[in-house]
Amino acid sequence: MTATETTLAEVLADLLKAMKTMNHALLKADSEAVSSAVDSQVGVIQKLETFAPTAWEDLKKEPELRDLVRQIVMMNDHNAELCSHGMRSLQALFSRVRQAQGYGPDGYVPTPAAADTRLSTSV
Repeated sequence: MTATETTLAEVLADLLKAMKTMNHALLKADSEAVSSAVDSQVGVIQKLETFAPTAWEDLKKEPELRDLVRQIVMMNDHNAELCSHGMRSLQALFSRVRQAQGYGPDGYVPTPAAADTRLSTSV
């Protein structure tokens, strides 16, 4: 390996850093930062794919690599929960907005009650 080659540990550390960046963006609800973090993660994952042929053997030999992978998995689970919570919050918000606009819980506008067009003849 030459001095300029990236190691599996470096790529895993980069992925963990990218996932922490995603976590901060999710907590701030910053859509542009989330998008940037996703792009960063995709780039790191593409680098990580180049290690696929030997990664399993490396992971079996190196406890610090396994620790990085555990941290990545935990951060991924946490970020997934944040995304899920955010989606539930958005759904609840949109439901309240739609109901305020007169839509029913099923998303349809309720049919107006039929107007009584008969003239009242009782006096």
